[in-house]
Amino acid sequence: MDIKLVVFDWSGVISDDRRPVYEANVRVLKDHDRQPLTFENFLKTATMGPSEWFASCGIPGNAHELLSLYKRYFDEVNKAGILPSIYLMQKKFWSISTKLLGDIHRRRR
Repeated sequence: MDIKLVVFDWSGVISDDRRPVYEANVRVLKDHDRQPLTFENFLKTATMGPSEWFASCGIPGNAHELLSLYKRYFDEVNKAGILPSIYLMQKKFWSISTKLLGDIHRRRR
């Protein structure tokens, strides 16, 4: 078998990042004087990309600026210790996947 592509769906499959994503989104909502959702209600509405989600919450603004704000809050949330559930295993995972991809690449030569 000739493997041409290996895809890892990280968010929600390998890593459960719902809590830090929620916390970052709550900060964006508060920053725009919007009432934060409960975690359960957030999960029901988190079925779209960030730009669409912010728009659905009535947050005006440039998509790039909102995404930058979200990323800043996501970093703050992570630094506060609210991390994806397997965050501590990421280095090991990347080590294994890098080895796997290296092995695949060597076989193709």
